[in-house]
Amino acid sequence: MKKTKFQIDTGADVNTIGRRHVFTQQIKPTTRELVMWNGAKVKPLGQASLRTKNPRNGKVHDVLYTVVENYNDAMMDLLGLETLQEMDLVEIKHNNFIAQMHQSPESIGDLGTASLTTDPDVTSRALPCRAVPLALPERVKAELTSLCTRGILEPVHKPTDWVNQMAVVEKKNGAVRICINPQPLNKALKRENYKMPILDDVLPELQSSRLFSKLDVREAFYHVKLDEKSADLTTMITPFGRYRWKRYPLDSQLAAKSSKED
Repeated sequence: MKKTKFQIDTGADVNTIGRRHVFTQQIKPTTRELVMWNGAKVKPLGQASLRTKNPRNGKVHDVLYTVVENYNDAMMDLLGLETLQEMDLVEIKHNNFIAQMHQSPESIGDLGTASLTTDPDVTSRALPCRAVPLALPERVKAELTSLCTRGILEPVHKPTDWVNQMAVVEKKNGAVRICINPQPLNKALKRENYKMPILDDVLPELQSSRLFSKLDVREAFYHVKLDEKSADLTTMITPFGRYRWKRYPLDSQLAAKSSKED
């Protein structure tokens, strides 16, 4: 058994070995074409199954190699991820990655600044404050403070033409979600109409796809800022004072369309 130095490459999908290490009769035909890390394409000479010994534990494995022309002295033969795992040369610890993700600080993205336009023929509304259920005032106040700290809401200390009502939803876990009652404002907003994508538009783009991921943007509306004029339009009254939204408020029909358009 010949001793050979391999480079461990967890980013490689295949194992490669130079022609100098393989007897001609060991090489079998292959239709595989290799794409290198820099995008360069390499046509292999074939493939060969070679017995490979792990020097760490002495175990021998039958490893399938893609045979290529002899490398220069500056390059080495490669062992790809799948073989590295089979030979216990590397261990992928998914839990470590998940733990790091959980420790990452939560932040709100920035998908740009939106401007809302109202119909001048629609009269602005200044609505009265809604009562908050007796069991919720402290939780509502705490959530308002949290939204202000995160830069989603801010107190209003000036007159505004629009004063909307606050809507409070109690979640199953006892937390509360604060949003604006969107109906009066939605009637006054001008919309940028466009064609929403339907299933027939998307399916042709997925014909050759094999792997799919389902992603959900947390608090998607909050990733879009509102300009000064638009923020004033979203002013809402609460038992603890007036606040305006610096980001798109939840439960806004316009926000839903704009978020989909982005």
